[in-house]
Amino acid sequence: MGEGVVASLAPGDILVLPHSATSYRLRPRHDDTASQAVAAKTISATFQFENAEAASSLLTLLPRMIHIAARHDSAALLIGDVAKFLLFEIEAPEPGSSLMISRVIDILVIRCIRTWARSMGGASGWVGGLGDDRVGRALACLHRDADRNWTVAELARIAGMSRSSFASRFVALVGEPPLRYLHNWRLAAAFELLHRSSVQVKDVARSVGYDSEAAFSRAYKSKFGHPPSQMREG
Repeated sequence: MGEGVVASLAPGDILVLPHSATSYRLRPRHDDTASQAVAAKTISATFQFENAEAASSLLTLLPRMIHIAARHDSAALLIGDVAKFLLFEIEAPEPGSSLMISRVIDILVIRCIRTWARSMGGASGWVGGLGDDRVGRALACLHRDADRNWTVAELARIAGMSRSSFASRFVALVGEPPLRYLHNWRLAAAFELLHRSSVQVKDVARSVGYDSEAAFSRAYKSKFGHPPSQMREG
């Protein structure tokens, strides 16, 4: 595959290439048990972030290739079922199929990353957090309701841990305290919203949990080097 990335795939395997590649190539494998190529059916899809800058800190933690082998990981069976649904929507399109396909691809990618994260005992960042059941529950809530004024105590209750134990474990796995992570996640969400919509800055600020547009603008400029209003001036 592209740039030296090689994977030996078997029926039911899932392969995710998180980073840009110029090209990739599929070819049959010949070994002692197979004297000729066997016809294979594959499903390919792409997943793109609308802005690379906001997602860059997340994507850099991912490997060049995520390979989930069906014979070693039962999660591949679940992912395979989702992929079959994707194929159904492609082969028999109905009104709304394009939206369904987009959402199914989202589910596939997230599930693949989550499965990989659980196999990475020493991973850091959000990957390390997703690989832990308790911290993962808290992360899911942060991502789902980023505009909420979370406290560490509330997140600890969701994780089923004491406040101090949760805070320590979150830092150990994710690499930063819970509320700092929330702060950075909000700004990443704001960056994306400003790039893909015409929503006013004050409404973006409110949607990601800032009561003050001025406070939001200061935080945004500190993170990205320019005020959010610059996105509306261009």
